[in-house]
Amino acid sequence: METRKLLEYFYNFILYRPEYPAPKKSDHIVTDQRTYVPYESIFGGESNNGYNIYLGVTDTELLVEAMGEEAQEIQTKTYLCMIRSDKRGYYIRNSFFISPVLFALAKMLKERNSGTQLDLSLLNRANDDMDEFMVTFDRKLEYRELKEIFNYVVNKLNLSEYLPEFHCLIQERDILSHHVSDGHLMNLEEMIKDQTAVPRVDLMAQNISKVLKMASPLEEDYTPERVKEMTSPEKNPLSMWPGHDGISLREQLVLNQAVNGREKPFSFYRMIRDQSQGIRLMTEIMSASLIERAAAMTRYSKPDDAFHEVSFKDNKEFATAYHMPEERLLNQTVLMFGKDTAFIRELEKSIGQVMSAVQPTPYFTAYDKPYMVQKFTSNRDLIRFLKDVYKGTGNGLARQLNDASHDWENARKEFRQVLDEVLAKREEIMQEYRTTFGYQELLEKGSAASMRLEELKGRIESSEASRDFKENEMQKRQSLLEEHDVSMKELEIDMGFFRRFFRFLFRNDAKVIQYESMKEEQKKIVNSIDEEKRELNLVLGEYHNLKSEFDSVTEDYKARQSQLEESARSIAQYRGKYGKAFTDEEILHRLVRENLRQDQGVWLSEEYNDLRKRLLLEALKVHRAFMTNCRSFKTDMTLFAMILEGKVQDRDLNRAYVDLLKVFSMMTPILYIATDYEPYFLSVAGPDDFKNAFIPEAVRIPLAETVGILSKSSRITAFNIGKDHWNFPETPDIIAKNLASRIVGIKDPQTLDRSLADLLNIL
Repeated sequence: METRKLLEYFYNFILYRPEYPAPKKSDHIVTDQRTYVPYESIFGGESNNGYNIYLGVTDTELLVEAMGEEAQEIQTKTYLCMIRSDKRGYYIRNSFFISPVLFALAKMLKERNSGTQLDLSLLNRANDDMDEFMVTFDRKLEYRELKEIFNYVVNKLNLSEYLPEFHCLIQERDILSHHVSDGHLMNLEEMIKDQTAVPRVDLMAQNISKVLKMASPLEEDYTPERVKEMTSPEKNPLSMWPGHDGISLREQLVLNQAVNGREKPFSFYRMIRDQSQGIRLMTEIMSASLIERAAAMTRYSKPDDAFHEVSFKDNKEFATAYHMPEERLLNQTVLMFGKDTAFIRELEKSIGQVMSAVQPTPYFTAYDKPYMVQKFTSNRDLIRFLKDVYKGTGNGLARQLNDASHDWENARKEFRQVLDEVLAKREEIMQEYRTTFGYQELLEKGSAASMRLEELKGRIESSEASRDFKENEMQKRQSLLEEHDVSMKELEIDMGFFRRFFRFLFRNDAKVIQYESMKEEQKKIVNSIDEEKRELNLVLGEYHNLKSEFDSVTEDYKARQSQLEESARSIAQYRGKYGKAFTDEEILHRLVRENLRQDQGVWLSEEYNDLRKRLLLEALKVHRAFMTNCRSFKTDMTLFAMILEGKVQDRDLNRAYVDLLKVFSMMTPILYIATDYEPYFLSVAGPDDFKNAFIPEAVRIPLAETVGILSKSSRITAFNIGKDHWNFPETPDIIAKNLASRIVGIKDPQTLDRSLADLLNIL
């Protein structure tokens, strides 16, 4: 599927969602029976920020049924149009918006055609016309004026049958709130306009049509070889979150894959469906990231050596430059996204309970608790961070950063010392792991040596028989030669001097002829003896080689038998030492058959776990000492706070904001951004600006709302926690079908209305 077409569909799908604001205590309802408006006074209303005014209310199902379509069982309210006023009740320019869903349904009703062209330019033109009218209207928006506007719009859309009574909701405008749909529309619009390819978004478009065929969650296909690989001690993180000694085998596998598999663009762990599992894993991932960054920090004798200057183009009032650390200090950021804040609240609570028990506290604090999580779910969180967390009335982060009591060299030294202990212990466990899984190989080699010995014995016996035979043959030929020589000497005596030495004169003599014949026979016997000698030498050479190999293999076999006995004794000790945490080939196959249902990880010891917990605390101290002793970092944090307050102006402010956000992420172990707030908080971030994004509740996030995350993060790690993402009013099916057919050529819009988990399930 073409990426641009899919993004265009998502844009329209979100735009045409029914919308009606959630009730507030300060709401004012205006009807024909109740005509009071909150800004009736000559001095205006109490809201300094003005008001949002929602004219009309109806159920979208009424209009769907009027088209002869089957409507949803639930009632979905939507407003007719929305306008904004100042505190005195006067219209604010460019703030008139007709409900897109009602506009679309009204067009379908008028034309009696569910496949009508839903042209956004027509809706925009209608809003512009009404805006011009409202500007010239120039009257306080009291009951009479509001009803006049209501009647005008209702009549223009031919919807009087479905909105027979005047109804108006007036809400005090909250400048700290954000509009959910508008944010996602901004992301989609930016992606549609931008021609730059984003591989992860393209991958989404290419694979979305496969979701229906493979929609049911698949279990991870773990083989004994894969489990053996991913439970190797060298795959375990060097840290452990306090209280996690009982981490399950499944959780260990997922954790080790998440920590060691950073080369893949998507990692989706379908088996992690429980919130408590997700919390345990996220704390472990956070711990592993802290260790990795702390190890990188300790490479610098001076923290400022890790930073380089980036000059501002215009800003000279507060600073001429900010500072960026080397990439290895930023790669470990745990950037988390979520739609429901329940998970992050429980995660923060779990972290707080553990870290509050550690005294003295090894890290910065906020609200008298260790500062481990920073949430940004709305502008309120932003204000709260600036006012209460960073500045703080007592001991905010800004003040803590200037605490000179944390010695960098001491923190660096102690971390390195504990790290060496952890690495040494890991190597010890790794050796035990190698011994255990090397036993089968030793057994096979010992068996092979035994078989080789038996083979050599047979060959030696055969070689000895060949040797004896050749030696006997040699003796026979030697005897034959000796007898032949005696016969020749006797014949030479009988021949006399002349016949012997002048045989050419006696060629026809019988004795001369016999002598010549015996000479030829003598040569043949000598040649045969030489041939037998050569063959005997070969047999003897083979025999000695076999004997030498036999002795060598015998020694090797004895050594292997000794190794086997020693390994067997060691493995028996390991079984007792590790208990359920011990595995060998047989146990691995059993665990896989049992679908990895073991409540304990493997190849982990109490001593090793205690060392890893110590290392985590030392890593936190390293972070704190690094930052409090780094002028560049403290300057960056001051500038970051000032940018959030709107005090810094520069042509490259967008780039500076993203860079300083990355620097800030070094300070907060987990940076959480709500998916509905991401389009605003990360609005200026570009493709791949962030390395790692963690999404524990991927099943709750609609695919249409993930474009920003997929484009701005180069790697996605997700869990399967939650039920589904249908927690908001759905775009009516009649509109969704129209959009799907017209934009992407698909009849069933359900094919496209999927969660992020549905897509990750097939990637």
